[in-house]
Amino acid sequence: MTPSCSPSGPHLKPLVLHAEFQCFGFVSAKCTRRWRPRSAVTSVWATSTFSLNGKVALVTGAASGIGRATSIRLASAGARVVLLDLVDASALAGDLDGLFIECDVARDNQVFAAVQESISVFGRIDILVNNAGVAVSNELIIDDSDAAYLRSFRVNTLGAVHCIRHVTPVMNCGGSIITISSLSTLLGAPLMGAYAASKSALTAITRTSALELAPQGIRVNEIAPSVVRTAMNEANGDFVQRELAWVQSYGANPRLVEPEEVAAVVHFLASDDCQMITGQTIVVDGGLTTGPGMAFLDSLVGES
Repeated sequence: MTPSCSPSGPHLKPLVLHAEFQCFGFVSAKCTRRWRPRSAVTSVWATSTFSLNGKVALVTGAASGIGRATSIRLASAGARVVLLDLVDASALAGDLDGLFIECDVARDNQVFAAVQESISVFGRIDILVNNAGVAVSNELIIDDSDAAYLRSFRVNTLGAVHCIRHVTPVMNCGGSIITISSLSTLLGAPLMGAYAASKSALTAITRTSALELAPQGIRVNEIAPSVVRTAMNEANGDFVQRELAWVQSYGANPRLVEPEEVAAVVHFLASDDCQMITGQTIVVDGGLTTGPGMAFLDSLVGES
């Protein structure tokens, strides 16, 4: 008996496999992934080291923080990295044998040009990391401005849409898109209305893209960290001190998340070892959303 995958939708064709092959899902007419016997796939997974050799990654907001840590991590795993940012990251790109392109992801034409330049230099894009983001204001919703919301959505939400729009047509089957979201999409976030709203919209885009791009063999996931030790966060001063106090008093692991810890999860999701992970939100918060930490519970008992 010959199993088959029968996708529906434009530009798709049925994939028919011999009985000894394992079918993972649908592919598009353009998909050239070679399907391997079940035994071969098992062997690859058993010996995998999450290598990214031969892959090209495009990272937005790559000059600092999570983007910088991610660029270094992916390069150390064997990927060639394209670093996009408005801030000069050419020195880092040189250290990583990569490519820096000045780009404002809020501008669709600049993203298109950056993707075309990346293809002209490296010939392919296998990994997209939508990391660029801004925190425009820390106001109550009733006091915040339309301008703050519009700026947040243009960068945090539309910036990712622009990248997905222009990268996926040139992305190889088996590609991976990882978006950096926020814990503010899962919990209420006082004084972060514009930021949280733009990141929540990004979650919807992540899940919708995961479904729409699955026929092309492209996976889409997001990472939702709690408060990360970055220059952008530290610049917010008193506001971040509030966040840190919350983490320290309530969290199971009472400290800030380091950029390298988020980068490690990006590496995991970018690798071929995660072929059945798509449309997911991976929370990196030291157990903050799991429940109150022991220190917090002990403090309640002590107070009583």
